[in-house]
Amino acid sequence: MLGRKVEGAKPVSLPHVRAILEQRSAEPDFGYEQQMSLDYARKFAKLTPADADKLAADLAEFDALKPETITKIVDILPAHLSTLQAILAKDRITLPADKTTKVLDKISHFRTKMVAPPEPTTEPGPIGEVAAEEAKKEEAKPAKEEEGKKAKGAKEKAESASPLDASAAEGKAAAALVKGHEEKKASKAKKEKGEEKHSK
Repeated sequence: MLGRKVEGAKPVSLPHVRAILEQRSAEPDFGYEQQMSLDYARKFAKLTPADADKLAADLAEFDALKPETITKIVDILPAHLSTLQAILAKDRITLPADKTTKVLDKISHFRTKMVAPPEPTTEPGPIGEVAAEEAKKEEAKPAKEEEGKKAKGAKEKAESASPLDASAAEGKAAAALVKGHEEKKASKAKKEKGEEKHSK
């Protein structure tokens, strides 16, 4: 794309960005930045290019709306008055309450035509390979998390059980030592008593 002459500029909605970049994606100089822009447009474009054009034409009836503002409204499709007012405030546009209601009505008609983002595809080349690797990692995450949870649970169980078992074993050993020591004392005391009796 480098070195091409720019003859003019106009705001373009995400559905059109998506269509343009999908056409250009087969070109040999289609770079990383264009691929990232295409991925973004595929993810967030909410209408088809035809519906985007119809909504833009409907919104162009409002003289106060600039082309940039119309494009932003088409991209976002605000459902609430506060969102629409935030878009208008950025461009310092004020609309009377009745006109903002009309704008929201036009938008709501097109919100029913929203399209779901397409399933991610793995394309040949380094970018497609990176996307495939990321997809594999995402698929492997739940299995790894499950294995990790099981391993963690087993480890916690072993850790929680081993101190109790160890202390129980230590307690038994200590009791046996004490018992043995007492038995030795008792036998020693018996021997001493026996010796005393013999000496008398």
